[in-house]
Amino acid sequence: MDCQDYITTEPERKRGQHLGPTERGAIQELR
Repeated sequence: MDCQDYITTEPERKRGQHLGPTERGAIQELR
């Protein structure tokens, strides 16, 4: 469903974890 979003957020969050609470929430929801 949101696989594309996860793939795009995974590398970005690994780069510096400078994502906001919205991005973090989406990753947690996927998990």
